[in-house]
Formats: sequence, C-alpha cells, structure tokens
Amino acid sequence: MSTIFQPAPETGILSASDLTPRGTRDMTLQPKDCHKPANGGYWRAVCAGAFAVGLAAFAPTNAIACADEDQCLPRLLGASVYVPAYSQVSLYKGNRLLTAATLVVHNVDPDTPLTLSSVEYYNHSGERLKAFLDKPVTLAPLSSADYLVPVNDQAGGVGANFVLKWTSETPALPPISETVMVGGSGTQAFSFTSRGRMIAQSPASAPQ
Repeated sequence: MSTIFQPAPETGILSASDLTPRGTRDMTLQPKDCHKPANGGYWRAVCAGAFAVGLAAFAPTNAIACADEDQCLPRLLGASVYVPAYSQVSLYKGNRLLTAATLVVHNVDPDTPLTLSSVEYYNHSGERLKAFLDKPVTLAPLSSADYLVPVNDQAGGVGANFVLKWTSETPALPPISETVMVGGSGTQAFSFTSRGRMIAQSPASAPQ
C-alpha cells in the first residue's frame, strides 16, 4: 500500500499543489490502467516509463554509456582469432575459381605494441597446412603484418582458414584481423574480404 498523488484532471500534469495525499491504495500497475480515459496524460507517462524500464532489462550491458568513452573500449592481454580464408570459390557444381588469400593483422591500438606468437593456416578439413612464424613478431602501434597464400596453392579448399594468437604485456585494443581474397577468370577479376572472430581471450582483469 502506498500514498498516491493525483494530477490535475484537466491537464494530467502533477504540480506542486497536487502533492497532498489523497489516500492510499495498491499501486501495482495493471494493463487496464494504461487505457484509463481520466487523467490520461498521467497514466500514459507512467505506462511509458514502465515500458522503458522493461526494455532496459533486455539491453546489452555494453550499451551503458561511459563518462570516458575510451574506458568503454575492451582491452585484453591476448586472444586467439579465427579468420576464414576462401582459397577456392564455386561458380557451379564441378567448377571452382582459385583465389589468393592475404591475411592482414592491424594493430589498432595507438599506444600499445602487440606480439603475434603464432599464425597458422588450416585446410577445409581442419588439418594444419602451414605455420608462418618461426619466432614471435612484434607489431608497433598502428602497424600491420600480412601473410599470403598464393593463388596456385589449392590445398586449403573452400573452408580454409587462419588461426592467429597475439599477446600484449599491458591491456591493449584487440587488433583487426581479416583476409582479402583476389581471383579472376579471363579478363574479369573479383575480390572480397572476411573478418576474423575471437575464439579465446585473456581478459585484462579476471571477472569478479
């Protein structure tokens, strides 16, 4: 049971003069209240507020605004990234075009270097075909590294992919990892890109 304050009937607006208790009743909002003709402005405002609160319950946690926008950006100590690389594409059954696939890893952090600890290439069946790194490679802030699977390498197949691992001594923005596929037939050429997906990560701090 709660004390209620009723708005002026002619305006539906709650003013300072209305802040005198008129009685008490159960204040649980019922669906029928949203269609009350009397004091319609008041009830419409209450229902709209309840609806907004309900939507907020389904909003993703990362949608919450930060006082400092830079603090909203995720920073990690490392991650593993899966990047599709289509070394072949089909036009119709029994006919495939070969492509050259270039993996490019961009360090988008303007202040923090990253270390690529491994870059591996897998075929359509998930078998590892090649390891590109003999030793770790450091990417300076805003620098990139690229790795090519040439057009005459048919071993990967349609479902070829790269898996890369990166680390950082201090929390850093995750790099952008993507492949660029280029191919052609006769006098016609085509190209397309594929963005990587994180499959494991090392958070900057352990979850509470």
